[in-house]
Amino acid sequence: MGSPFRQFLLRPTIVLTLLAGCNQAGGERPSLSADEQDAPSLAHRPLITFAFRQPIGIAITNRYRQPMMDYLTENTPYRFRTVLSRESERSVGMLEQRMAEISHLGVVSYLEANRQFGAVPLVRPVNRDREPVSHSVFVTQEDSTVQGLIDLEKRSLALGSFHSTLSNLIPRYELMRAGVRLEDLRNLTHLANDEEVAAAIAAGRFDVGAVEDVVADRYLEKGLRVFHVSDPVPSAPLVIRDDLPRHVSRAIREALLQLDFDGSESRQDWDEEFRYGFAPARDSDYQPVRDIVKTYHDARARVTRLWESNERLQEKRHRRFVTGNDPYARVHLVGQRHLLEESKLDAIPVRSVGSVRQAFHRDNARWRPH
Repeated sequence: MGSPFRQFLLRPTIVLTLLAGCNQAGGERPSLSADEQDAPSLAHRPLITFAFRQPIGIAITNRYRQPMMDYLTENTPYRFRTVLSRESERSVGMLEQRMAEISHLGVVSYLEANRQFGAVPLVRPVNRDREPVSHSVFVTQEDSTVQGLIDLEKRSLALGSFHSTLSNLIPRYELMRAGVRLEDLRNLTHLANDEEVAAAIAAGRFDVGAVEDVVADRYLEKGLRVFHVSDPVPSAPLVIRDDLPRHVSRAIREALLQLDFDGSESRQDWDEEFRYGFAPARDSDYQPVRDIVKTYHDARARVTRLWESNERLQEKRHRRFVTGNDPYARVHLVGQRHLLEESKLDAIPVRSVGSVRQAFHRDNARWRPH
């Protein structure tokens, strides 16, 4: 009842009451035009801040986000503004620190926000097929010989941010399902966002990249080709704090759910991710992604434990110390895929097994799972 947000919501009533008292004391006010009458009521509406990620620049982002803000202002008792952030973590932080009432988060970022401070999904956008899902797609250049994930051995791969669902988590999961090890790639590079990944593939900087389907669609005419599509993933939700007043969240949810899919042709100036409308969202909708996170994490942990166990076994079986007064004992370390020559260790003073292990790790680092 006494929260700052509720006090803020009550201010317009207080101001309007004072204005009405002044009018009665000073006589009848001159008649105002419709625009003049709307202006003060709009200015005194409670302000709702909407946080968006900014992958492609402020001007372009505002251009496509503002129509939805205008729609919500017209169809709710509130007025809306946008704030932009370059990183997913910043969008989560804005919501947690009450710098924004609503934030558009990727699925992994939403799961983090839900775990950290109880954030809840409000709605999720539908795609051009009227489904509230997205896909992670692997792209390459049109003239590339890559036809499937199995062809990625010795190829370079570009992924998006570490926090990204569709350009990091899901691509890694798809590779795991296809039996493609990260160690078999020529190299793996993370870029800032999906747009940078798609642009880098189009420019020939990497052989293959993974991005969200709507981003890939924009680059098909720039020479990219899709060669693998993931299973459907629940689309990135609009997220609120769990303590946002219910009447506020209800008004915004109802306005967004009223958007008619058949009217999407009239919303060509909207961001493509939102122009087709929205579907209700619940936390349970995102359980499949939680399961993927756990499955992938457990699988990588098993690989790491296996590697470390094999490393210890190889050290134990293939270590031979040359004893004597020589301060630079020579050590042979013969592993499954490498051989340390005696000459490489001539300058390494072996004072402990730890020193040997450091040498082993240094020369063997390229086989460690990432």
